[in-house]
Amino acid sequence: MRIISILFVALLGGCGMPPETAEEFRNSKYPPLTFKVNLSVTEVFQLLIDEYAKCYQVNHSTLLPIGDAFISSDESKTVEVSQLSDHHYQIAVRREVNLNSWYERMIELQGNNEVQTEITVYQLPVYNSKNKTTIELFLSGDKVSICEN
Repeated sequence: MRIISILFVALLGGCGMPPETAEEFRNSKYPPLTFKVNLSVTEVFQLLIDEYAKCYQVNHSTLLPIGDAFISSDESKTVEVSQLSDHHYQIAVRREVNLNSWYERMIELQGNNEVQTEITVYQLPVYNSKNKTTIELFLSGDKVSICEN
């Protein structure tokens, strides 16, 4: 009976895991946010990659007190960039804590002409209210004083 309980809890824990690959994010239960901006896809890509690298590329360690000892916890975020095809780019933020990693957010940029880009934002629900505003600030050239984590 004890083993069945442990397996049940493990199964439930697996149901809420964040996406581990870009494809999982595209096909996840989290609805994407799509909007258009009046800039070329090349301009949008360059502005976003510069700002995303400044905001989200981080690495740090923390010592956690456990009883009479300290355990190290390492966390990093990396910004991954891919060109999927002509005028189609992907920028993703991947978080790694100790040995676990997942995608936090992913942006796809698609440009059909020289003056307009469609932006699709895949995000975990915790970022729903912030991502579009942050992206618009990045694209406007305004300095973002605090990057949301």
